[in-house]
Amino acid sequence: MSAADAIAASKCLNLAREARTSQERIEFAEEGLAHVGGDQTTHFLLLRQRFLAELTLEQRGAALETAEAMCALRALHDVAQHDRARALEALDRPLEAIEALRLAIRSAPAHRRSFSFFTLGVALHRNEEHESAIACLTKGLRYAQRDRPLLKAMIALIELRIGVASEGLATVAHTLATSPCGEGYGRFVHGMLMYEMGDEGAARSSLRAFLRRNARIDPVKALSLAPELQEARRALATIESI
Repeated sequence: MSAADAIAASKCLNLAREARTSQERIEFAEEGLAHVGGDQTTHFLLLRQRFLAELTLEQRGAALETAEAMCALRALHDVAQHDRARALEALDRPLEAIEALRLAIRSAPAHRRSFSFFTLGVALHRNEEHESAIACLTKGLRYAQRDRPLLKAMIALIELRIGVASEGLATVAHTLATSPCGEGYGRFVHGMLMYEMGDEGAARSSLRAFLRRNARIDPVKALSLAPELQEARRALATIESI
């Protein structure tokens, strides 16, 4: 790839990131791909911009094709498999999504491995493979650092739901609530954990915070969080009807 092509591809990548519409993002990404040559990382990042735009436009089949093209590259393979899993979930193909997440774990660097185990554990739990989900999250604890309280709380939540006795639930919940990873998705896990423990006040507070935080999220994130948003609303409706 010539220096001019490298500059053009990089410029198109920046334009795609800053595009005002999803269609513009796709157009800039396509233009960049025409210049990218053998630069695997820039190639990947341009494809990812196209992937995100396609998901936003609900072009789910096209998004899956783009994610598969990302997986064929040598760059950021675990991220590519996570995105492939997103597209498969959007197409209502959960078992294939789970397999994509397993592949993500195999190629994830150490600092992203706990996230990969967590994501797979959540997917297994959604698919009612609860024991496999617990085993997966437990493996993730080997690599977890700052997100350790989140993985522990998710394990406790699943165990409560399937009737397995968990020790130190109050400590697990408190540690999550007071940790940085207790924000974002942690609010959902904490809220549902408190809901299962029967603490309606704490559950209400965390679930409302989770819903407020995600009230105006982009369509791609909304698609990924759809089951959790629905579950949080359902739990709040139950609490507020009592």
